[in-house]
Amino acid sequence: MTWGKLLPLAVVAALMLLRLRRATREQPLRIGRLWVVPALVTLGIATALAVQPPPLAGWLAVLGGLPLGGAAGWHRGKLMRIRVDPATGELYQQASPAAAALLILIIFLRTGLRDMAGVSPGDHHPALLAILVTDGLMGFAVGLLILTRMEMYLRARRLLEGRGEPA
Repeated sequence: MTWGKLLPLAVVAALMLLRLRRATREQPLRIGRLWVVPALVTLGIATALAVQPPPLAGWLAVLGGLPLGGAAGWHRGKLMRIRVDPATGELYQQASPAAAALLILIIFLRTGLRDMAGVSPGDHHPALLAILVTDGLMGFAVGLLILTRMEMYLRARRLLEGRGEPA
């Protein structure tokens, strides 16, 4: 990798570390709003796919990315700490450093895959493999976000119903 590719990664890593610092603080969890971010991202990706539909192989890559992202998302969701305040009954969440590290790993993996495919951000005629990787990562992102929030929602509901231990 060249400095031109490493610099953006360093910036992303620095921003993620700053976010990690904020995310590891406990904050209220509003389970009724857990669907918002996945819905917006899914809408954005669906719009991008509708505007520039991928070839059949691209659709297969999107579909292949969904379960992979879902598996990573479920694991990421399990890494989030959720508790019920006994005095107020309010839910609180706290991201784990491992959950943030997983996101950083995914970003580096995406960049590495694009590098292996020989694609640069300024390329106007990327290789088919790079298009397929990008399409697959779109599916991965949707699966990741939906299953992270789904796991958190299910666990939070169990906690509110008194059937689960703080996690």
